[in-house]
Amino acid sequence: MLFASGARKPEYGAAIALFLSRNSRKNPDQFLSALPRMVSKHKHLAGLIASREFELEGWSAETRKALSTASDDVGPVKKPLTVRDRLLVGLVLSILLLVLLSCIVGFVTMATTIWAALTV
Repeated sequence: MLFASGARKPEYGAAIALFLSRNSRKNPDQFLSALPRMVSKHKHLAGLIASREFELEGWSAETRKALSTASDDVGPVKKPLTVRDRLLVGLVLSILLLVLLSCIVGFVTMATTIWAALTV
């Protein structure tokens, strides 16, 4: 993730070097598969691939361009629901359920009242 962030702070150097040493950059598709899925499917990846780490491996401009267009075919990543969102959904569903129950009770009450008036 430090490599994919694009940040090149001195304290990140060892972790980035370790990641790059463990993952071959000779085959672009293989390298993309080593990245976390959320990172490898975003457009900003083209900027990372244009970095000096890849220029040392001899990646051509065509290769970098192919990778940047290949990463555009995936839609946005969905955010998981937070606790606040879940509580809000629960509250809305509870209110809708109460409204539905109130309508049913009102309908039954009116129907029994009308029925009682007609049978007298």
